[in-house]
Amino acid sequence: MAGALGWAQQAQAAEFSYSITFDDPLGLGATYYNDIHSHIGLALDQWAVHLVGSADYNVHVLIDDSVERATGRSLTSGFFLNFGGYDVYEQGMAYKLRTGIDSNGSLPDIEIVLNPYYLADELWFDPTPADTLEAVDPNRIDATSVFVHEIGHALGFNGWGDALTGEHAPGYASTWDVWVRPDEEGHLYFHGPLAMSVYGGPVPITNGANFHLGNAAGPGVDLINDVMGGVYFARGHRYEITGLDLAMLKDMGIAVQPGSIVDVRPLPMPPSPTAPVPEPETVALTLAGLLAVAAAGRLRAGAARSQGACAQA
Repeated sequence: MAGALGWAQQAQAAEFSYSITFDDPLGLGATYYNDIHSHIGLALDQWAVHLVGSADYNVHVLIDDSVERATGRSLTSGFFLNFGGYDVYEQGMAYKLRTGIDSNGSLPDIEIVLNPYYLADELWFDPTPADTLEAVDPNRIDATSVFVHEIGHALGFNGWGDALTGEHAPGYASTWDVWVRPDEEGHLYFHGPLAMSVYGGPVPITNGANFHLGNAAGPGVDLINDVMGGVYFARGHRYEITGLDLAMLKDMGIAVQPGSIVDVRPLPMPPSPTAPVPEPETVALTLAGLLAVAAAGRLRAGAARSQGACAQA
C-alpha cells in the first residue's frame, strides 16, 4: 500500500463506554470480578485518550484453563476497503469505533480469556486504580498492562497471517496483514509507512508470534518492553502505550489523536527480581462468513482470535 489506511482526523478524544459479562463455569474467578471490571475499564481509558470517536463495547470475560495465561480478540471483523485484489477487513472494535455500527448485534464485541491460575497467581490489581502512584508488586504482573495488550489485539494487532510466515489465504486480509512481509532470512516486519517513519525502518515482528513486536535477540530487541511485545511481560512493571503502537494503528486505518505519536520506543524496564513470564498464546483470525450490514457495505464476520501472546512475565 502506498499510504496509511486513513481519513481526516478530528481533535476530540475517543469516548468508550463498556459493559462486562463473565463466563466462569466453575466460579474460579469470582473473587476477582470487581477488579477485572475496573482494570479493563482503565485499559480502555488508556487507549481512548489517544484515539478518536465514541463507542459502547460489551466485553466478554471467559475464565477458562484452555489458555495458558491470557488472550484477547475482537469477536467480529468489518469490511474496510478493497486494495490490489484483496478485501481488507478491520477488527470489529475498530470497525465499531469508525462507523458506529454494531456489526454483531447483541453479541459481545471483545473477548478476553483468563486462565484462573494465572489470574490468581500472577496478576496484580492496583488497590487504588484511579491513579498510578502505587508501585506494582515486584512478584506480580500488572493487570492493567495485560488488558491494554489484549485490547490492542482487539483494535488492530491481529489477522489471518501465519504465525511464522505471515502468509494468509488469497482474496482477503486484515489491516495488519496487508503491511506484513518477511525479509530474506524469514523475519517478519510491519511495513506501514507511518510506523516505519517513527521507527526508522520496517518494524520487527516477534518470531513465531505474528501480531506482536520485538524479539529477545536479533531484530527488534529494542521492542521487547513494548506493551504489544511478544516475548514476555515483566513482573513489577507498568507498560505504556507508545507512539509506535499508535503509528501502527493509524497505518491500519484507526484515527489517532494529533500529537499522540510522540514517544516512539518503550521505556526501559527496571530489573525484575523474578524471571519474566512468557506472552500468552496467539490464535489467528478465522473467517466465519459474510454478513450484510445496512448502509455499510459488506462485513465479513471473523472469529478474531487474537490471543496475542499476552506477555505475562
